[in-house]
Amino acid sequence: FVACLRSYRPYLSMRWRLRVSLIVFLLLVATNAVAGELNKIIETALFKSPEIRIAKKRLRITEYQYREAIGKFLPSINFTYSRISLSDVPSFTMSIPSLPPSEFQMIEKDYYQMSLSLKQPIFTGGYLTFNALKRRFEKDSTYHRFLETVNEVLSRVKNDYYTLSEAKTSIEIAKSFL
Repeated sequence: FVACLRSYRPYLSMRWRLRVSLIVFLLLVATNAVAGELNKIIETALFKSPEIRIAKKRLRITEYQYREAIGKFLPSINFTYSRISLSDVPSFTMSIPSLPPSEFQMIEKDYYQMSLSLKQPIFTGGYLTFNALKRRFEKDSTYHRFLETVNEVLSRVKNDYYTLSEAKTSIEIAKSFL
């Protein structure tokens, strides 16, 4: 633009060039302000739209389902521990004539049980591979549905914004004729 003004320097007076550059500057500031306002509206819509929030949660769910399907290929370790304590233990009293009577418990009062197991899937008939592939495709399709939802929300926001802008302009034009 400045190069264009310099090439017509002999034909334009300084006052005219100043007016033209002021008009161009005001147009650029006005369009930038409108774009800034639209960007703020779009940002608000992206953060507060319930449709986008639901789509994000669905995307997160499918991501975790995919991770779970991949994790089934890995070995699993299980550890269990239990303690059983009996309050009344059956006992047997025995008396031998030369010894004092003695009492013997028939079973233990406390039982401890501990187990550790390792499980590695070796052959599952393709179930794990099929499940992992299915979850990956579900994750990809959910991601594309998320993008589609975002684009739909953006399209509605922009359409509403420009409709409102057009209505404001129509009102201003109608007021100027009255």
